[in-house]
Amino acid sequence: MKKEVKKFLKHNKPKVNFLNSKKKILIADRALAEPIILHSLAAYILNKYLKYDIEVISHLSNKNELISIYKSFNIKKIYSLQIKKNLIKFTLIIKTIVYFLKTIIKIKFLGEIWFVKKFKINNIYMGDLVYDHYIRHDLSFLNKSFFDKKFLKLLFIGIYNFYFIEKLFQKNSYYAVISATNTYISTSSIAMRIALKRNIKVINIISNNLRIFNKYEEALRSELYVSKKILKKISQDKNWKKKFIIYFNNRLKGKILFPTAKDAYLNKKNYNKRKLFNIFVKNNTKIKRLGFFAPHSFSDTNHGSGKMIFKSYFEHFKMTLKIIDKDKKTLWLVKPHPSRHFFNEQGIVENEIKKLQSTNVFLCPGNITPKSAISVSDVFVSGRGSIGLEAACFGKKTILAGECFYSHLGFTYNPKNVDHYAKLIMSNLENKLNNKKINLAKMAFYSQAFKNSTINSKIFPITNYIKINLKNNNIYQKKIKVKNYLYELNKRISKNNSLIKDKLFKNFKEKILSEFKVNCE
Repeated sequence: MKKEVKKFLKHNKPKVNFLNSKKKILIADRALAEPIILHSLAAYILNKYLKYDIEVISHLSNKNELISIYKSFNIKKIYSLQIKKNLIKFTLIIKTIVYFLKTIIKIKFLGEIWFVKKFKINNIYMGDLVYDHYIRHDLSFLNKSFFDKKFLKLLFIGIYNFYFIEKLFQKNSYYAVISATNTYISTSSIAMRIALKRNIKVINIISNNLRIFNKYEEALRSELYVSKKILKKISQDKNWKKKFIIYFNNRLKGKILFPTAKDAYLNKKNYNKRKLFNIFVKNNTKIKRLGFFAPHSFSDTNHGSGKMIFKSYFEHFKMTLKIIDKDKKTLWLVKPHPSRHFFNEQGIVENEIKKLQSTNVFLCPGNITPKSAISVSDVFVSGRGSIGLEAACFGKKTILAGECFYSHLGFTYNPKNVDHYAKLIMSNLENKLNNKKINLAKMAFYSQAFKNSTINSKIFPITNYIKINLKNNNIYQKKIKVKNYLYELNKRISKNNSLIKDKLFKNFKEKILSEFKVNCE
């Protein structure tokens, strides 16, 4: 990494000017090379054309090699969130300790669900960020109590970081925040929520996709949210359906490089309903329906898509098992998430089903394709992952357990609470969609699949980039690992390519200046 950082510093040309202005932009650091570079370029645009001064807030030490990338853009004002460095800020530490102790007492009396769903600091929701960070690694969702060292440490850090960042907003006139994510107790997510609560614009950049948020609610839902504006833009592309079909057919063959799609379809088989009944309940004449339940990966961003009727994905899984076990008229097959191995979750679903000792709930065959599972089902249940959207593309209406980027489009069942969720599962619902809804689902799927494919940059590496050749029905894919980003970028820059002449930079410039009502010329 150090070698590639030094190469980039040598080639980097755009420089931010210090203007001693009261108008400022705050970059909320993500501590990865790609967002640092793209955020700095967005800041360069705001500095050059709108005369804003640029500042950075980061949890990294000023000695960290990644901080030197900001400095190569001539961004010098960098605030550090490191508690050790800021111990002199006595009042901030005391304020954090007091609110930390108050929160612990509240958790004791009001419970963990209160914390996850309602914990706020100065009327800004924080419970989801802390909890999702807590369970991200090491299977902490299995812990029976929050009162362990790991959770208490994260809670303290989250409260401290909030107060530190909020203080920056109180002392400075920020006109916009540049942020990469709305999840976990990251600098980016906290700064995003504080900014939007104060009616300050947030420029959200993920890969080659730049969005501008103006409302606090936008920080509480997925950045993939399918808006009317997105649907209108897709509909204006006369070839979007052809591109979708080529992409989707490759997905069904396991040829999409995105891990979840590849794990789900590669080397899998189709099953019909009769075969599944013969395998699991051959002599049980009381069972008439076939249901599929596709739980999430339990560790992955539980609340990043918005409100959920359960505390977590794991609680959703456990409570759904209890519900479907009572549905004796239905053969229920549970399909574990295809990429659960990324979080070392293998065996958890299997063990819970084994403990259940049910006569109608079984582990789904490991080699079944999602397509055949969806197609033959009478009722299909998921949390709020992309499989629910995939089901809609096949004409099936899924029962979800919370908000997601497509749940507002009318082709899913969206229960209001756990009781409503259970009632929907036990009912004989109509789960077939009409052509209009199927088409809408395909547009939503298209927006997700091609989210990083709007700009074909010659310089900037874009992971999960997809290009469709309509002449020969071919699909071109590009996947770049996070650790290789700087290496790939340096290769392109070394060929005398200019960052500010690239399509991606020009696209960022147009979007930013248009939002701030400035002529692009």
